[in-house]
Amino acid sequence: MAILKGNRNQGGYIELGTETRIQISQYPTLWNQKALYLVSSPQTTDVAVRDGVAQIVSTRSTAFGSSWDGNGDLGLKVNVYNSAANTVSYGGLRGLHVYVRQYSGGNIANMYGALIDTDDRGTSSGGSVATIQSLTVAQRINSVVATMANILVVEDNSQGTITPTTCTGTALIKIRSTQPIASGARASAIHFETSGSGSGWTNAFSFQTATGLEGFTALTNASVAGNIDGYIKVYDVANGATLYIALYDTVPS
Repeated sequence: MAILKGNRNQGGYIELGTETRIQISQYPTLWNQKALYLVSSPQTTDVAVRDGVAQIVSTRSTAFGSSWDGNGDLGLKVNVYNSAANTVSYGGLRGLHVYVRQYSGGNIANMYGALIDTDDRGTSSGGSVATIQSLTVAQRINSVVATMANILVVEDNSQGTITPTTCTGTALIKIRSTQPIASGARASAIHFETSGSGSGWTNAFSFQTATGLEGFTALTNASVAGNIDGYIKVYDVANGATLYIALYDTVPS
């Protein structure tokens, strides 16, 4: 049984039994019909609404037993299914869409599309964690994909002015270490791995153009340059110098 407590002015809460669930069913026929719509208009001036418009809290105090199924407790799960026999050129599915926007004329200190924070503080009380992964992106293809099968796509659709010109201020992907790890430096910043019966990949990197727009430039006098077919530009931030990685058109001996 669900019990609603509270009032309009002070807010309220719902007490749920162990077997009770709240289910909202909807069968929309228009694009803007919502099953649940939450609206917030923050009025604070010295602090942000850090707890969010909606917050999910799950706190475990009961220890897992030896029959643990290997899964972790979830704070939020989104399932989006399709069983309609659509024409392959029509329709689509999205599990999550986060949209952060500043309107014309607005000013603000920062904007973040999403923040995923994995915080282990068990070591202060003698605890430990066997495995930590802050973000796992998985893909399973069991049909025929006709056009693209990318696992992670980073797009820059900027049309304004980016004032900083440094690598640290404009990098599309930045890997940063801010705190010392007790065990020392990590072994690598990027690691490529094929496990089990995986097919792997043919090239570690690929470039769409050879004009230098993507950091790669082809050479027209490869034979004169010692079978060097091009080079990749690497910037040394500490010394303020541009370096070059030579690319050979044959396997170097």
